[in-house]
Amino acid sequence: MRNVLDQVPAHSDVLLRKWRQLVVDLWSQHHPHIPVLLDLPIAADDVADVAAIQDTLAVLHLLNNKPAKMVKESAEWLLNPDDAYYLASNLPSLNQRPLVRIENEWQCLPLRRLRTLLQTLRLVRRLKDDLVIVKSRYQRFIELPIIQQYYLLWHTEVYHINWSQFAGIWNDYINVIQECLPLLWDVSERALPDMPYDVRQWNQDMWDTFSPFWDQEGLLERQPDDSALLAFVRTHSLPTGVTQVIMRDLFERYGLLVDEGKLYVWTTLGTELIATERTQELPCALDIN
Repeated sequence: MRNVLDQVPAHSDVLLRKWRQLVVDLWSQHHPHIPVLLDLPIAADDVADVAAIQDTLAVLHLLNNKPAKMVKESAEWLLNPDDAYYLASNLPSLNQRPLVRIENEWQCLPLRRLRTLLQTLRLVRRLKDDLVIVKSRYQRFIELPIIQQYYLLWHTEVYHINWSQFAGIWNDYINVIQECLPLLWDVSERALPDMPYDVRQWNQDMWDTFSPFWDQEGLLERQPDDSALLAFVRTHSLPTGVTQVIMRDLFERYGLLVDEGKLYVWTTLGTELIATERTQELPCALDIN
């Protein structure tokens, strides 16, 4: 739809909306089994190579060929260490990193987080001691245009998965950020694509934005069960934790920005998607019927 509308001369917002509706109606008529794409200002080329898409499709393909074994540890079902290692070593985003043998799935957070995402979307499920594909939903998912695949993953990860479970000692701080997502989008509202920014300034902006809420929750004070050393480490390493969990594990994995060490660069995809999150009421009950 985006490509078509780019070629349509529109002299008013009313005319543009009419053209958009016409394109949507034609799409729906010829693709009755595929839901209409949300009106997102992104293109397939923007998302095809991002880590989130590549890792998801790779793991789904592997699990479709062979279910992964699971084991119960305490009250939690985890991937068998051998299968966890096999899946992790086949994640495109990790293919340049040497992997040590995995004794517990939590040793590879990208894989553990991805499995949570796929189960939340009900693309995979545990069947007795196996992690298996939900074939009807898997088939439905891979038939979707890649932009829809991307947004389903992004929306589910942002709004329907608790980031704090992957945030280690910074879990309470990250939980506050996720509860105030409009403020997170506002931190980057003036970002421009392809322009380098200092990570330290982003950290300062995050502190200025969220420290009043952290303080209100008592997180900037020493907790009763904390040792003095743990309290010191958690507070003073907070910029590192927020950068890792938000900037690298979320924004970078979804192609919103490129991490260059002390600097980072927003992509066009990143500025467009964040602006869309700020300005539109996007659905929060997404499902694959």
